[in-house]
Amino acid sequence: MTDETERSRCTHCGTTDASATEEMILRDDLRARYAKAIYEHANPGSQWDDAHPDDVLGFSHDGQACLSVRDDELAVARARADQADAGQHASQTRAALFVERMGNAREWARRNLPIDQQEQLFRYLRGDLPALDLRETHNA
Repeated sequence: MTDETERSRCTHCGTTDASATEEMILRDDLRARYAKAIYEHANPGSQWDDAHPDDVLGFSHDGQACLSVRDDELAVARARADQADAGQHASQTRAALFVERMGNAREWARRNLPIDQQEQLFRYLRGDLPALDLRETHNA
């Protein structure tokens, strides 16, 4: 692997494309913002730009730790979102299957049940009846 490829490899995700370089820049910027916020919170009235080099190094490590926690939280959030998407897809699949089966049941009822029992079944399927009793109710 060339040095250029190694330099462009993202330490977080391991990719080597142009987006990896952009990701590294964004992560470095975010780490620096975390370090600045922690430093200025810990040293009221002090400015990050005036920090001693030892403080810059130490607080940069703190910023990296914050970035690691953020990454972990994002991974958990993404996993939850993926699960929700999968659950929504499964619900949509079940709903489509239910609609198909309801259509099949209606068609079967039209072919095999007397009119009064068809109406009772359809009312039950719509939720208009609390119970279903398809005993012989018609005069044969």
